[in-house]
Amino acid sequence: MCLMLAVSSALGQWRWNWFYGQSRPLADFDTLDAASRGAIGSFRLLWTTKSLAPIAIGAWTTIVVIGFDPFVQQLVNYRTKLIFRDEPETKVALAQRWSGGTEALDGPFNHTAILPTLDFKMQSSILFGLSENASAIRQKVPIACSSGNCKWTEYLSLGMCSNCVDLTDQISTRCRGTYYDYAFLTNGQTIGNLDVWDQSFAGFGPLEMTVKNTARPSESLAFKSTATLLQAVSILRANFSGDISQNWTSVPVTASECALYFCINLYHSEVNNGTLVEQWTEIPSTLDPASYQILPGEINKSTLVDNATNWAPNASADALFEWNNWFPRSDLQILLPQQRILGNNITTANISQSAVDSISVYLIDLFSNGTSDWFDQFGCTGGARASGSASNERRYAPPSMQALASTPLLNTTFFNLAASISANMRGTSDNQLKATGQLGTYETFIEHEALVSQVEKSAKEMSVTLGNKLKLERADDVAMSPGTDNQNREADPSPRIDFQTRHSSLFTPQEMQTLTTTGLLHQHDA
Repeated sequence: MCLMLAVSSALGQWRWNWFYGQSRPLADFDTLDAASRGAIGSFRLLWTTKSLAPIAIGAWTTIVVIGFDPFVQQLVNYRTKLIFRDEPETKVALAQRWSGGTEALDGPFNHTAILPTLDFKMQSSILFGLSENASAIRQKVPIACSSGNCKWTEYLSLGMCSNCVDLTDQISTRCRGTYYDYAFLTNGQTIGNLDVWDQSFAGFGPLEMTVKNTARPSESLAFKSTATLLQAVSILRANFSGDISQNWTSVPVTASECALYFCINLYHSEVNNGTLVEQWTEIPSTLDPASYQILPGEINKSTLVDNATNWAPNASADALFEWNNWFPRSDLQILLPQQRILGNNITTANISQSAVDSISVYLIDLFSNGTSDWFDQFGCTGGARASGSASNERRYAPPSMQALASTPLLNTTFFNLAASISANMRGTSDNQLKATGQLGTYETFIEHEALVSQVEKSAKEMSVTLGNKLKLERADDVAMSPGTDNQNREADPSPRIDFQTRHSSLFTPQEMQTLTTTGLLHQHDA
């Protein structure tokens, strides 16, 4: 298109140059005019005129472009791009304070009969985290993204974190009695079986896993310095090679401890085609020592209606929740290090006492079962063992042991559990805080390849070439004209049509008047 504009303009101008300085057949005017308008006129020009070499270039170009233009059009692409713009209604949930759960007193007691109850939605989130994969868990985070494509700058949020440590090198072994050899940890947890298991013995199979949980950092093996610890779960696993009757002393035993604790995470969130994708990193933080303190007036306060007993804090109890050491407390507060405060959306994170107590009680029950008689001699709170039947069925106590026994990747299981708890905390947090982001919409753009740019360059070069030829042709015409007439033309260089009076019959009177008025017509035989 750009090329043809230049060529058409050059051919149109040539009509006037062709008649400049000498008389020519008026039919040439019509031929040149038709050539400037399209391929048919260009064919006519090439057929009827043999000596118009510069004009022939333009005519040939007009004809060739008919076949060239469709190919050039194929180089133009209509491409759709995803463009992101700030949108206040594009939101993702975050938590700065979480106060889920309730607490009630059972009877007249204040400190010995507190009944924490975790919100049912959080209970569901915990079980969901133990049973589903990370992708499904991420979709539980509340978002607002109308186009299905959004992104947010990094932001901070209160959450739950997890960590697992391999403790296999801390296992010790010993023989106890005639039937059992034990592998044990320093926290008193053990696992043991008969040297060669007889499936008819007691009607059940060998012990394959034992679990011991605690809420006290002091009782943990690897997380003694984790001040916001909720649960530490140590796990001993007997890795049978598929044959539960193999000699027990040849079965390798591994040990791990996994923890769940309150933390502050740095999140990077995106929604791609309606699916939330998140990455997060735990930010090193500390527990505010002035937080989670017993409220004034609660120490030595009578716990019975008849004022018969006074209670004081148990100095050895270091868990966030203790049944026999409960007092009304202020919020648990997590502090960011000073270098992380500037530029972030939050500087501290708080958890209410009711939230701490209710989730602590629920997690304690989740990983322990005191009703199973086959735990007593192993110092554990849960486990899994073969049933002894031919179907290789397993017995789990409590039921959550199924999730731990069936996965080879404990770190992934606890990571998913923490992520599911965090998603619920963000969705049910106080004040329902949100981070605003950018909304992505698809827009169409026209793009062309490098060849199109080359064609445009060639068109400009051809236009300059034709223009130069026109100037040379005009200079030749002026040089060939008579002296006085040439001087007149130098004074008035505009192109004129010079023809004999007999040619005037080819124009109507109105056309003659127009040509004369504009100065394009100069009659010597008026």
